[in-house]
Amino acid sequence: LDKAKKTLENLLNPTGSALAAAELAVVTALESLDDAQNAVDALNYPRANEGTIASAQANYLLALDKVDKMQGIYDHTEGDPNADTGKALALSNLQNAKNDASRSLATLNWYLGEPTEDEVATKNIELHLAQSQLTDAQEALEALKNPGDEDIVLAQAAVDEAEEALETARNGATESELILAQVRLTTAEAALAQAVLTAPFAGTITEIDVRPGDIVSGGRSAFRIDDLSKLYIDLQVSEVDVLQVKTGQEAEIVFDAIDGKTYTGKVTKIGMVASGSQGVVNYPVTVQLLDPDESILPGMTASVTIVVEVHEDVMVVPSSAVRTGVGQRTVTVMFEGEQISVPVTTGLTSDSMTEVSSEQLREGDSVVLNGTTGTTTSSSQNIGMPGPMIIQGDFGERFEGVMP
Repeated sequence: LDKAKKTLENLLNPTGSALAAAELAVVTALESLDDAQNAVDALNYPRANEGTIASAQANYLLALDKVDKMQGIYDHTEGDPNADTGKALALSNLQNAKNDASRSLATLNWYLGEPTEDEVATKNIELHLAQSQLTDAQEALEALKNPGDEDIVLAQAAVDEAEEALETARNGATESELILAQVRLTTAEAALAQAVLTAPFAGTITEIDVRPGDIVSGGRSAFRIDDLSKLYIDLQVSEVDVLQVKTGQEAEIVFDAIDGKTYTGKVTKIGMVASGSQGVVNYPVTVQLLDPDESILPGMTASVTIVVEVHEDVMVVPSSAVRTGVGQRTVTVMFEGEQISVPVTTGLTSDSMTEVSSEQLREGDSVVLNGTTGTTTSSSQNIGMPGPMIIQGDFGERFEGVMP
C-alpha cells in the first residue's frame, strides 16, 4: 500500500532529484546526438586538404627512392655469402625501406579514398540510436512534468487494490493467501535490500567515482567511505628495531602538510609477517592517532617517533661531549679554566643528548664539546636536569634510544 501511494505521489508531485536526473539525461542525449551527427557529416568531407595530400605524395616518392638505393646496395652484395654481416644488414635495410614505402602508400590511398559502405552504415545506425535515446529522454522528462491521465489512473488503481488487499487481510485471510502474502513480502524485502546500499560502518564519504546518469557495470566502485573517528598510521620497522616496540607505547606524530603541530598516538598492532626488499627486512607496525582533528586527511604522509623507554630525573649531557677511550667513556669538564677528564657511565641516548652518571659531575658543570674534526673546542654547554628525559626512537632513517 505504501509503495502504491508513493508511486501515485511521484506522478502527481515528482521530486527535485527525479526531475534533475531526467533533465541531465536529456542534456547527455543531446550531446551524444551532436557527436553522432558530426561523425555522419564528416563522411562527406575530404579526408585531408590539398597540402596534406601533397605531403603524403612526396613522402611516398621519397620512400620509393630509398627503396631503389637500398636495392642497389644489396645488389652489390650478391656474390657475398649469406652469413656475411654486411649482406645481412643490407637486406634488413632494404626490407625496412619497402615497409616504409608500403605504409606511405597506404596513408596516401586513405587520404584519397572515400568511406566504405560499412562505415557509412555504422555511422548512420549510431545517429539513429542517438536520436531514439534523445526521444526517450525527452518523453521521460515530459512524463515527470506532465503525467498522463492513464498513468495516474493506473497508479490510483494500484492504490485501491493495495487498500483492498489490506482490508482483506484485516478481516482474515485463508492459509494459502497468508502464504502467498508472505512470499510476496519476502520478495519485496529482498528487492528493497538490493536497491539500498548499506555501509558496514558509520563514516564519511571521501571519494565519489560516479555521477548521475552514468552507465555502470557490476563490480564498479561507486564511492569510498572512511571512518574518520579513528585514524591509523601504518609503519615499516626494521627487524633490528622491532623487538623494542611494544603495543601501548606512546608516539609523537608530525605531518608534512601540517606545520608546527605534533600529535600523540600509541602503538596498537605489531605485525608478525615480515616483508623484504634488497636485503632489508621490515615488520608492519600500526599506530593510532589519539588526538586527530579536521586538518588530518586520509593518505597524508606522516613521520612517527615511538617512545621505546623513559628514564626520569636523570643527568644528561650533549652527546658530542662524550668521548670513548680504551674501555672507558669520559666527559671533559671545565674547572677553574682547565679541562678535566671525568669518567662516566652512559645510559640511554637520544638524537642529541646522552644519559650519564658520575659522582664527580654536578648539575650546572660546563662540559667541552667535540668539534666536527674530533678535536676539542672551546665551546661548552651546561649539564641539565630536564625532569623526565624521554628517549625516543625515530623509525625514519635511523633508530635512537638504544643502550650504547
